[in-house]
Amino acid sequence: MKNFLLILVLLLLPGFFFAQNLVQNPGFETATVGPPTGTPIPAYPMELDHWSAVTTDGEFINDPALAHSGDGFLSVLQNPGAHNEEPWLNGTGVSGSGYDRVGQVVGVSPATEYVLTFWIRGGTGIRYNYIEGDLYLQIEELSPMPEEILTVSVFADSSQWKEITYNFTTDEDADTVILLFSCKGEVGTDVWIDDVSLERVINSAADEVLALPDLKAFPNPASSELFLEAPFVLDQPLIQISGVDGRRYNLPVAIRERMVNVQTSDLAPGMYFVYLESGENRAKGKFVVR
Repeated sequence: MKNFLLILVLLLLPGFFFAQNLVQNPGFETATVGPPTGTPIPAYPMELDHWSAVTTDGEFINDPALAHSGDGFLSVLQNPGAHNEEPWLNGTGVSGSGYDRVGQVVGVSPATEYVLTFWIRGGTGIRYNYIEGDLYLQIEELSPMPEEILTVSVFADSSQWKEITYNFTTDEDADTVILLFSCKGEVGTDVWIDDVSLERVINSAADEVLALPDLKAFPNPASSELFLEAPFVLDQPLIQISGVDGRRYNLPVAIRERMVNVQTSDLAPGMYFVYLESGENRAKGKFVVR
């Protein structure tokens, strides 16, 4: 009964906020220029709700039947010429010719590990006859001088959405990075991107983790949501939720004072671990989803 009343009070209090993901408009759910379907992203440095394009062929597409989640997703095309893989050297519109690159500048901390997660799918030929191709991902530090820290390409299958995850560590003097997505391949290829997430990785040695204070979790087992109570007041905390296999999950989280409300309806049944960091304070916990 006590836990029920506490949950009820928390739900009635104002000031809940969502945390974790550093990417703005990560699911491409909003467009502020042009019609909602097949809207070209303006050429750099203009933005389409936090995303900028080097060329004008990147498109925001509003189609819930095709999106990975929600209504919108990003489409990057390969139409005028072959991809020459030249890096975007200085974040001011300099690029190789003949292909799109759509990016977002994100503030980061120096000497810190991050995990980038996103979903991709190849073009199906439904729109403009463009078909599946390779996604080309670049992550570049912008200051104190441009430096590419990750470059990779991966095939995007048109039959289904696929989750992609990469970890990287920033340099000791880095404070911003740019995430760049483009399509690599022959003329007439298309890659779709949705649900982009960039999170800081909380790393601790095993013996340090065991010594951390415990988070109180209820209800446990959980079904659609979980409440975590920390032994300290939370101030812009970092939260990492992972499964027994080490996979990390980016879930909707609401935080107020000592309490964290986690939406768990998308998790498969099983055991999960939570690591929480707020300033100099840290805590651990575990819960079960049924």
